Amino acid sequence: MLKADIPGVAESDLDIAVHNSVLTVSGTRHAEERKEGDSFALYERQYGSFTRSFSLPDSADGDRVEAKLDSGVLTLTIWKRAEAKPRKIAVQK
Repeated sequence: MLKADIPGVAESDLDIAVHNSVLTVSGTRHAEERKEGDSFALYERQYGSFTRSFSLPDSADGDRVEAKLDSGVLTLTIWKRAEAKPRKIAVQK
């Protein structure tokens, strides 16, 4: 599971992709519109594009990734691959 704080980012502004065992999360946070007459002693808000990439372990199943965005927290659930189970092969007569 991977969690990221991305306040102010809309679901439509997110792109989540898996390619060659690398999970990439990218998106855009748009600038807040300031109204005429607003005055601030300090205004510290980040906006613009961002990208983060994560190498997935060999046991991760890149085809089974679930994403959920709730109150500015992105939660990615990455499932493990099903382990290869030995199977018995019958000898034919």
